[in-house]
Parts: sequence; C-alpha cells; structure tokens
Amino acid sequence: MLHLADAADEHGRLRAIDLVAALRRANQPARLRLVGPVPPAQRGRLLAHAVAGGVAAVLDLAGERAQHEVARLLVASALLVVPPPAAASGQDGAAADGRALLPVVLAGCCAGTPVLAADLPAIRAAAAELTGVTLLPPDAPADAWRRAATHLLPIPPT
Repeated sequence: MLHLADAADEHGRLRAIDLVAALRRANQPARLRLVGPVPPAQRGRLLAHAVAGGVAAVLDLAGERAQHEVARLLVASALLVVPPPAAASGQDGAAADGRALLPVVLAGCCAGTPVLAADLPAIRAAAAELTGVTLLPPDAPADAWRRAATHLLPIPPT
C-alpha cells in the first residue's frame, strides 16, 4: 500500500499505519510505503507507532521523492490509502472538505491504482466521475478500513 502526504499530515500517516497493522492481524501480507517529507521528530513517532502495532518491519518511510518516482510508485502499488487528515473535523476548510487531498486521489486514478479514501465532499465529487475510488466515512473504525482494503488488495498466491 502507498500513502502520499506532506509533513503536516501526521494524523493520516498514523491512520495508514493502523490500517496496515489491522491487515497484518487479519493475515493479509500487506506492506506500507509512506512518501513525503518526514521531519525527524515525526519519524520517531511514526516508527514508535509502527513498533507498537507490530508492523515496523513492513513499513517503508520513503521520504520525499521526485515526481517521476512517485508516478512509478503509484503504478507499482496495489492500493493508495487516503485517510482523513486531523483537520477533517472542521478547522481548515481545504482539509475538512478534502480539497487538499484531491490531487493525491487524482494521481492514484491516473496511475490506475485503486484508491481507498475518506468520504469528504471534494473527494466524493471526484469519485462520482471516476472509477477506482472507494470511499469510507472519515470516522469509520479501523476495522471498516481493513475490510474495505481487503476487498481492494489483490489475492496473494497460495
């Protein structure tokens, strides 16, 4: 799985780590790559969260990447995860309605990568016109995100 974000979206990164932990507990061989700038203090918190969730070994803190590398990572990923930012609760208008996340969702759609995203107004409007976007309520529990991701991830070979 892939998560694209800027340094301000620590909340979304933590939610993505929770998702990969839930998938691993359900015996899904999921891995997570976090792409975007990661300040040193945030890196420590993300790693501590991954260790606590038992998924440090399947977490890749890739950091910032050039646009062509991001495009390659999108194409190579089985799923793009776009959880709601902390500001979706109402402070920042662009975050609350999903406008800040819309370029990420569109990038996933352009790459042909399935997108699992928070159901925010701007993302919902795009999802109505595009295929490959699955929406969940921003406050959906981790288990609902896990179930949705399980249906979108390819079935591993036996």
